[in-house]
Amino acid sequence: MAAVVNVNGRICSEQEAVISVFDHGFVYGEGVYEVVRTYHRQLFRYDAHMRRLRESAARIALDVPVSNDDMLARIRQTMAALPDPPEVYNRVLVTRGVGDLGIDPRSCPKPSVICIVTDIRVYPPPTNVPGQGVGVIEAPRGTLFHDYSTDENGLLTRVNLIVATGNNNWAMHTASGLVAKAFVDGNKLTEGMLNRVEAAIRCYDPCLSCSTHAIGKMPLEITLVAADGTVLDRISRS
Repeated sequence: MAAVVNVNGRICSEQEAVISVFDHGFVYGEGVYEVVRTYHRQLFRYDAHMRRLRESAARIALDVPVSNDDMLARIRQTMAALPDPPEVYNRVLVTRGVGDLGIDPRSCPKPSVICIVTDIRVYPPPTNVPGQGVGVIEAPRGTLFHDYSTDENGLLTRVNLIVATGNNNWAMHTASGLVAKAFVDGNKLTEGMLNRVEAAIRCYDPCLSCSTHAIGKMPLEITLVAADGTVLDRISRS
């Protein structure tokens, strides 16, 4: 796979492309990038990619030192230096630039702009598509089943995900029962019952991130019912 590289306006081969080891993109990983591929030799959604590049750079207080038009000219010049493949992959990188060792960005007066252009590797179409595949994954929160069906081109036609919440109904019911034994006082539901029941359920969430960040936000209602069906108490959170 051949590649042509544009380093700060200088076009060279991949073997000749160099950048200083004191560039903070190399030393500290300070930089952003975007990938813009072509369709029919036209860059796909170039303006949207450049907008995202600049938004990413702004988040780390990194100046993009060239305009969108100048960046486009660099990309096209670099593309022109590559032998004529059907489609190309363009990676645009902006780094903090060369500076002193140390994390002070003021030591880097000029950001580096690199464009890497290479041909897109086109894989042959699948010749042996199974039609259906099932994956089973064991996780701390329970077993996950992924069941997929595909057409003759390997594209998904059906997805069936059986996640831990469904598999762990018995465990959640048991955990909620243990909470009830601790937080029901006679005919009353005590303070903290809602949070404790939710915590018991969240232990078995298919998404551990949700179990951490969404706790306290789940709409929930708990009703205390006597043996004869009489409602003794009810608490809720919307």
